[in-house]
Amino acid sequence: MAASGCPPPVHVPFNEQLFNHIALPRDVPGREDRNLPSIEAALLTRLTDATLLLGSYVELADQQGIRKLVDSLAACQSLHVDRAITKPGLLRELRALQPDKIIVLHVGAQNCGLLIYRDTR
Repeated sequence: MAASGCPPPVHVPFNEQLFNHIALPRDVPGREDRNLPSIEAALLTRLTDATLLLGSYVELADQQGIRKLVDSLAACQSLHVDRAITKPGLLRELRALQPDKIIVLHVGAQNCGLLIYRDTR
């Protein structure tokens, strides 16, 4: 029996948690997921896998764009570890920034995103 009077946590399968995170507004069904780092990492992995899969159906002339997108997603994944961006990781990605790459930063505390890219003009 729970001593605090709160109902015991309900086990929700991971794929259902992932779906809820994508499809539902924040705090629905009434609480934030406890394992957000895992959910966000899985979402980014699935996005990268889908890009690679769909890239195999893209015309040869557009393959370079798919590779650039995959590189950008990989940079995002290497930067966001346990919902945090480390200074060494950010510096590494900024030093490696090429005109064909975008760095996506998610600042959770402000719930905002920032895209960094090198202007080629």
